[in-house]
Amino acid sequence: MTKKDELIKNIDFSSALTLTHLVDYETGRVVSRTLASKPHVN
Repeated sequence: MTKKDELIKNIDFSSALTLTHLVDYETGRVVSRTLASKPHVN
């Protein structure tokens, strides 16, 4: 596994994604999506 592969989890490496499709929208509610979860990246 390369360094680049370590940052990608549950997403195909070469896939283009529309981030707005990855979270649900609800009026009056805050939603979020973690893009990176490593101590040196946060």
